[in-house]
Amino acid sequence: FRRVLFRSAGSSVTLGGRSSLPLGEVSVAIEASRLQLVTLSNEVSFALHLPPEQVKTATYRLQAVSAGGIPSLRATPVGLRVEPDRPPRVTAWLDGVGQLVLARAVIPVLADLQDDYGVAFAALEYSCQSPTGQNSGVVQSPLQLADTPSSGGVIRVSHALAVAPLRLDPDSTLSLRVMARDGNTLSGPGQTQSASFTLRVVTEEDFRKDLVRREQMLRQRLERIIQEQRALADESRLFYAGDDSGKGWEAGRLLRAEKRQRQIQPGLTSITTALAQIRNEA
Repeated sequence: FRRVLFRSAGSSVTLGGRSSLPLGEVSVAIEASRLQLVTLSNEVSFALHLPPEQVKTATYRLQAVSAGGIPSLRATPVGLRVEPDRPPRVTAWLDGVGQLVLARAVIPVLADLQDDYGVAFAALEYSCQSPTGQNSGVVQSPLQLADTPSSGGVIRVSHALAVAPLRLDPDSTLSLRVMARDGNTLSGPGQTQSASFTLRVVTEEDFRKDLVRREQMLRQRLERIIQEQRALADESRLFYAGDDSGKGWEAGRLLRAEKRQRQIQPGLTSITTALAQIRNEA
């Protein structure tokens, strides 16, 4: 018994098999209802092609008859399961952009799109809100899709959104996301959106102040990590300098110190990542 999983409704299915004896005929049936004869590739091999209208969640039973007219003792079951279509998978991110932008900024938006039926349409959706609360409504800017997806069926798209033409005042907000629609013409189309990004428009002075504030916070975090590392080194030296009688009592303390040591690396990684983000924004 074999179970084959299909992600997309409307798929055609081709299955192949071999027999221990020369074949005369192979047929396939669902719940005792005969569908078709199976094409024989040669004396002992066969190929089964099911068009979309014959593919459904069911157990297909293959019945073989040898070239001498002897049928197989039992039918061979093959289980198929058709899964309902899912909407496209959309992952978006902003390259070198934080939560604050200038009124003259150009925002690089990137997204990875993927769908079993293929992505038929994608767009950048954005809306603006003034400091007084006036909203522009959602504006949709179509994205250029690649002719062929990369490995894994993922399509990488990019778009540079210029903020200047929007004429936004300081303290305005800009919300954006990427949407995609698939090519499902059977039960769809399906549509979904990425996570939304909300950016605040600021003056150059406020932007610089924010960069400096974030850098200072990272420096303080780095100083605390350095102090923690020095304290761990001192504890280790004291532990190994002690006599054997005290090491049993200090073992638990050393284990806790090892746990603290393992937390040093993730802390440093987060600081370097945040510094790189500040550099990219600048």
